[in-house]
Amino acid sequence: VISAHSRSSLEDDPQDIDINSKIKIDEGKFQEGSEQWMTEHKEKVRGAAHWIILGGVLFLVSSGVFLFSEIRHAIVVREIDQHLAVAASAPFDILERKSTSDSQRMSLSLGSYGVMSFGIFVALMSLCSLVCEMLEDVAHYRFRGCWYIAILVGVMTSAIWCLLLLSLSWACVRPYPACACSIASMVG
Repeated sequence: VISAHSRSSLEDDPQDIDINSKIKIDEGKFQEGSEQWMTEHKEKVRGAAHWIILGGVLFLVSSGVFLFSEIRHAIVVREIDQHLAVAASAPFDILERKSTSDSQRMSLSLGSYGVMSFGIFVALMSLCSLVCEMLEDVAHYRFRGCWYIAILVGVMTSAIWCLLLLSLSWACVRPYPACACSIASMVG
């Protein structure tokens, strides 16, 4: 256990820590120090807020594109199901539309998943830079694992969100796979 009480604030070289390091910091002193750091570094905080907003906008827009892509494809599949219920085959124009929809769906859905992951990564990295710099200045610890955490959280959160959006967009057309996607997103 690394104790912040035993470290002098006059030390120049911060101690490297990772996600598994156990550190103890006096909350009152850290709270005061972090508030002072934020008032002294308002431009950095403001810049990070801009990146957080940009990441959030990227995430929301790509979520809308993902949902649009899936709902549009679900509507085409539903039309085919309706024609198959009445006749033995679906008209050629609907099947051609499904083929086009399949290729567009793949590109839009995977692309929007990537942009969602990147949006979360951008927002978290701006927070990481603030927190790491504050931790180094106030508590004399240097945390190097923030990039990995931001990437992992971005990819996993986007995957869980996409599963939830899939379950919502396909609930009326394919209820059992939609239920499985919903359960998988809640478990994740």
